[in-house]
Amino acid sequence: MPSEEGSVVRWLVCGASAGLAVDIGLYPLDTIKSRMQSKQGFIAAGGFKDIYRLLSFRGMSSVLVGSAPGAAIFFLTYKYINGQMKRSIEGKDALVDAFSASLAEIAACAVRVPTELCKQRGQVNKNTRLTLICKEIMESKGLKGFYQGYEDSGNKLHFDPSMGKESIASSYTDLNSEPN
Repeated sequence: MPSEEGSVVRWLVCGASAGLAVDIGLYPLDTIKSRMQSKQGFIAAGGFKDIYRLLSFRGMSSVLVGSAPGAAIFFLTYKYINGQMKRSIEGKDALVDAFSASLAEIAACAVRVPTELCKQRGQVNKNTRLTLICKEIMESKGLKGFYQGYEDSGNKLHFDPSMGKESIASSYTDLNSEPN
């Protein structure tokens, strides 16, 4: 990356910080949304119980593990692709920005999809330990199970300024499925 664009470390830190700030700040609202989408029903999934207490942060460990890397991958990929394309394509800044954001979103979804899946299972199920959630997914569906919904989220070329979090979250219709 050229020096005027800033360093790689700068973009990694910016991306990670932005991702964590958004995910932590909106976590209580995201918990309500996940409980409303739960197959077991809103009340059975916890309803409004403990929304603003520490207990409302069920599933937060997956966010802490995956949010910063996912956002950092998005920012770094976007800046790199955008910089490379703007050098060779002139006068089409909006198209270059949109294309760069789309490719960055696809790259970031490699981290975000498993993070969202584990987070939402933690928000609506009694089992909230990240290690147990991951073990359950791995035993029931293997590594492929962590990417349920990836095709619905990563392969949509959407141009969402909030980095597609709602598109990813709403793509999971199988949040509460029992292991096969």
